[in-house]
Formats: sequence, structure tokens, C-alpha cells
Amino acid sequence: AELAGRRVAGQRGFGVGVFGATGVVSSSVVADTADVDGRFGDGVGAFRQLRPGRLELRDLRVTRSVRAGVSNHGAQVSLEGTELVCQAFDLDGEPFDGEPFRFEDLGGNGCGCPEASDPCVAVSAGLAPPAPLPPVEPAEDE
Repeated sequence: AELAGRRVAGQRGFGVGVFGATGVVSSSVVADTADVDGRFGDGVGAFRQLRPGRLELRDLRVTRSVRAGVSNHGAQVSLEGTELVCQAFDLDGEPFDGEPFRFEDLGGNGCGCPEASDPCVAVSAGLAPPAPLPPVEPAEDE
């Protein structure tokens, strides 16, 4: 999946999430992501579920997430030209089902508040991922 040239604002839980798939988010803004009953609130999330997740972030601006600007649960996330501005913390990395998380810095990234003028640092805060998605049931022919 690819999301380009978009503004995603005021979402709950996750502004953008990639679950066990490959995704690219480019030339976009993710703003004001709120929590759901005190949980989550991440601007962008990448998750390993059933298979590896891979997410490329290019020329992205994430602002004012309640929790993490980018959370990574056992997936691979690359960042290039990405600004993470004013969240509780910028990058969260957590293993998932024994698989490590990976962040790849391709350059031109910045983090901080009120400006993205500092280097981005990943932390492991012991955050839990959301519950796995249920399997997709095939549609019945009518």
C-alpha cells in the first residue's frame, strides 16, 4: 500500500498503520493522533503479524501524537526526510513474537519540540501491540 501527498489528522489509535504488510508513506502529514481509552495514540505504526512488516517513511511530518510518533513492533521501518514533532516520544521499538524491530535512518530526519532540530532516538518503552487482526472470512455468494 502507498499513501502519498495526504494529510491524516484527528485519528484515534493510529494515524496510519501497516500490519504484516509492506507500505510507503511519502510527502504527507500525520497530525493530532489521539488514544483509544488510554491506549495507543501513535502517529504511524508498523507491526509484524503473521509475516514481516516493512514500512518506508519519506518526506513525512508527524505532529502531536499522544504516544509515539512512530511505533515499530517487530517490523522494519526506514525513515528519510521525516520530521517527528511534539509527541510523548518520537520512535518506539518493541520486539514482537521474538522478532526484533529495526529502524533504518536514510538521512534528513529530525525530532523534537517545538522544532524537529534534534536527532531521532528510538526507545523501547515496553508498549504492547494491538491484538492481532482476525482472519478475513471469504464473502458468501448470494
